[in-house]
Parts: sequence; C-alpha cells; structure tokens
Amino acid sequence: MDYYLDCWPASRIAIRLAQGIPEIEAAIEYIEAHRTEVEADYRQIVARAERGNPPEVQAIIDANQAHVEARKSEILKRAKEARGVNPNGSPT
Repeated sequence: MDYYLDCWPASRIAIRLAQGIPEIEAAIEYIEAHRTEVEADYRQIVARAERGNPPEVQAIIDANQAHVEARKSEILKRAKEARGVNPNGSPT
C-alpha cells in the first residue's frame, strides 16, 4: 500500500515485490474499487505496527535473539579454531 500511496508505477512495485505486473494492477484496481475499506484496514495495520509487540511477545523475541547471538558466537569461535586462528584473531 505504501508504494501505491507514494505513486510508484505498477512495474516498479512488481519488481520490488517480485510479482507480475498483472497481479499488481489487479491489486491497484481492488484498492481503488474498495478505497474506504482498504484505507481503514491499512490504518489499523499501521497503528498496530506502531504500537510494537506486547511485552510478553517482546520478551520471547528478546530471549530468542540472545540465544541466536550466543549460538552465532559459538559457531564463529569454532570456525576460527578450525582454521587455526586464536579467538583474538591471531594465527595459532
């Protein structure tokens, strides 16, 4: 919807969203035919995105992110060791 509201041509939107031009043109036709309803739904979506995640959901995301970062560090450390590089970056 943002691209449409920013007056992007259908061809540019199609490239950006990896869709065919006929699909984008059909979406634009739908938006124009149901503008009031689509804009109301769009405002709700934007408002929800601006509020962010509820605290309990954000806590899960944060915990998962910490787990991913720890795992990433572990994998990188093992990769360096396998290549014969000390954790500080110098050769062994």
